[in-house]
Amino acid sequence: MELIDEGLLHTYDKAIESYVGAKEEIGPAKAAIIALLNSYSSKMSDINLLIKNNRYASANIIIRTAFENEIYIRYILGRKNRQELRGNAYFYSDFQKLSDYLTHMDSTEIFNATELIDSMNNSNNSDILGHFKNVNDYLNRFRQQFRSCFRFNGNENTKGLRFRTFNDSEPFQQCKIDKWKWYNDDNKTSNFRLLVTRLHYTDEYMALYSPTSDDVHSDGLRRSIKPNKDNHRLIISESYNPSMLIFFRGSVIDNIKLMQQSTDDLHVRSNLKHFREQAKNIYVANYRYGRKR
Repeated sequence: MELIDEGLLHTYDKAIESYVGAKEEIGPAKAAIIALLNSYSSKMSDINLLIKNNRYASANIIIRTAFENEIYIRYILGRKNRQELRGNAYFYSDFQKLSDYLTHMDSTEIFNATELIDSMNNSNNSDILGHFKNVNDYLNRFRQQFRSCFRFNGNENTKGLRFRTFNDSEPFQQCKIDKWKWYNDDNKTSNFRLLVTRLHYTDEYMALYSPTSDDVHSDGLRRSIKPNKDNHRLIISESYNPSMLIFFRGSVIDNIKLMQQSTDDLHVRSNLKHFREQAKNIYVANYRYGRKR
């Protein structure tokens, strides 16, 4: 059975642990990077678990989301001189989910955005808004921080990044910035496909992202149902392409290298170099010569 080698995953987790312990302060950018690295590790483990249990359609869904996860890691860590801004953009883009939720809530028959905002503003639960006074205060601060992550030349058209601050008593309003993609730091990358093309992973996109679309959107269920002529029953089958796992095995080595390049902590860099060599040895021993795990 083809899997992502457990030894690779263990080495990857040890590398993340070392990276987290680097001397740099864990601010919003590094917190975002750590979250993405850990999420990616979890997704790869989930892929293995689902494959072991013959849940191939579910594995394909996780493969697709894991690919997105990995592209984000490579985008943020790909340029050290921009990783702070890119990590911050990912972190502060969190406000966009709340904005979208509130915008569409009034279109439902059950929920009301104003009532939810009032409930959040009057809640005694510190987990709701943290240190922010109210929803408008949260949105104001996050929009400001998010906007500061994008620096364009004076001639650039940045209407999509426009917003204004709202006082405590004003009703919620969605701003243009609420729809700006956090990875659009060149004013040309307005969707995930364009990000993939920009990073030169179009081949991987076609091999991993597009084929798994049917399982994500339940569009290809007809092909999973086959008639059994002997007993006139239907056979429901699931499948996946083992070659899709090649990308994830190699990504472990690539990500450890990216972590190594992104820290100035010499001790941690030395540790990460060791983990990278260890991962390379596991990869060569198990896959270079056709040995399967």
